[in-house]
Amino acid sequence: MIKIFVFTTSLLFGVVLLTFGQTDSIPNQEITVYLRNGKFVHGYQTLSPFEGYLTVEVDQFTLKHVPYRKIRYILNGPPLPEPPPVYKPMDNTFILSLLFGIQYGSEQGDNLATISFAAGYVFHPLLEASVGIGFMQYDPVSTTTLFVRTKGVFIDGRWSPFYFAEVGSSRVHSSFYDFGLELLDTRGGLMLHPGFGIQRRFRAGAVFLQMGYRIQRAELNYQVSDFWGGTLEVQERLTYRRVTVHLGVSF
Repeated sequence: MIKIFVFTTSLLFGVVLLTFGQTDSIPNQEITVYLRNGKFVHGYQTLSPFEGYLTVEVDQFTLKHVPYRKIRYILNGPPLPEPPPVYKPMDNTFILSLLFGIQYGSEQGDNLATISFAAGYVFHPLLEASVGIGFMQYDPVSTTTLFVRTKGVFIDGRWSPFYFAEVGSSRVHSSFYDFGLELLDTRGGLMLHPGFGIQRRFRAGAVFLQMGYRIQRAELNYQVSDFWGGTLEVQERLTYRRVTVHLGVSF
């Protein structure tokens, strides 16, 4: 009976030692946890006693309990020389942009809306080239403009100031009507639109706010009836100058 007890006790003791030996021989996963505040925690992931937390063994005597809501990125392995970016790369990629804005003129009736769409390619953070189409309102005409747009950021980061410049040619539409006046023809012209802005980048694209100065040329040909029943043909060349503010998205 004593022999059976000794044998059973030895067997159980051996199983316990084997279990602890296997547990210690399996290393925990080395991870680097990047936080939303810009810091990181490096160590080995262990079983967390708290729900909603990731527990990291920093050293033999230190455990860090990190809330998942404060984690930005988890890397399996040691820290990188530089933290991983949290925004879309700015070079060698196709890009689409959509802009909504308002043009401000010298008079209250000149403050009218604009919308434009552009598609292009980012060769370098300092150089993005795209082509687009825009719809602008003036008084008494509106335009459809085909343009080429260049853009570049001064700082390749999450928040980036940038420059832009648009050059295009416009087609003019007019619903201008006045008693005794007959509109004969409308012609578009050169459009120039340089400016600056700031953008906030994300993993899927960017949101940006820009301010610029637009110059648009147009020509109106119309016929005026005078008091004595005669007519006079008038050719009017117009140059619109507007301060612009746009809110846009790119992806």
